[in-house]
Amino acid sequence: MSIDNLRYIIKRVSNRAGIKKSINPHQLRHSYAIHMINNGALLEVIQNLVMRRVRPQKYMLN
Repeated sequence: MSIDNLRYIIKRVSNRAGIKKSINPHQLRHSYAIHMINNGALLEVIQNLVMRRVRPQKYMLN
């Protein structure tokens, strides 16, 4: 699936859900990673799942 197809699908689904804000694949990946961090997932696991390097200091929670 191309990134353009993914963007199109996300736009259609968010419109059907009544979401007014623009949503993109990066935002979904970020939200997914933050949700996992907040629920105790290891950064190594998250990195493998989202296929990007996650900088621990960027996501430190106080």
